[in-house]
Amino acid sequence: MKKILFFSVLFISTHLSFSQKANNNLIAVAGKGGIYVSLGRQPISKKAGGKGIRSVKVERKVNDEDFKGLTEMDVPTSRKELTERFRKYDALLPVPSNLDDNTLGKIWEKWEKYQVIDSLKRYITNPSLRMAFGLLYLDEKVQNGNTYSYRISFTGEGLSRSEPYISIPVSLPKRPAVAGLKYLHNISEENKIQVLLSVGKGDKPFFLKAYRQEGLKGNFVPVNVSYVTYLRKGEPTIMLIDEFVKPLTAYRYTIKPFDYLAMRGH
Repeated sequence: MKKILFFSVLFISTHLSFSQKANNNLIAVAGKGGIYVSLGRQPISKKAGGKGIRSVKVERKVNDEDFKGLTEMDVPTSRKELTERFRKYDALLPVPSNLDDNTLGKIWEKWEKYQVIDSLKRYITNPSLRMAFGLLYLDEKVQNGNTYSYRISFTGEGLSRSEPYISIPVSLPKRPAVAGLKYLHNISEENKIQVLLSVGKGDKPFFLKAYRQEGLKGNFVPVNVSYVTYLRKGEPTIMLIDEFVKPLTAYRYTIKPFDYLAMRGH
């Protein structure tokens, strides 16, 4: 039995500029909930004894004002604190990290043993874990229309005087870079619909959320779909796969793409 498909795409802009350069490689970028500031490659441990770096001081400049202190960053002191921090930050991002308590426990054991970030291997690329370890700071108290710069400096005994790291100015985007989605065609089967979308110029989506209207009436509701990205005639293309459909039923979809910091257009 053939299904009828009506498809509408909501063009959502994305903002993924975490590769932009900054003074001394300090990077700040807007994401869901505020501005994310990269704070270096190595966490600062409260257990560090003797002389050396003990914490990272974060300051912020709003428009033409002077820099003012925000916080001091360091790593958690226990497995429990690591888990609490991680869960808090992970809730902000659109892609589930799938790190269970057992995995977080192993990560903590590695950190306790070696006290170096390299021991955490691939896990430390996870934004939520980077925030938990004090390598990424989220400034939630930001407003549209303002420009923000961030300065970090290291504190500790016996440190030689060094210039602080200062980011380039950053603002919440009025209109993030858009990767337009264009409907190509669909393939309807007994219990599955496949929708092909071409991806236009701009930042490519890191994660998609799909909303579906059943029977061409009622509200659009979240639907669990899978998708793959590939090149079709040299152009990036997304195939959306919905395996939870009914025969002889019309569907309409809205697709919202996100960057890896949960940023999307409006």
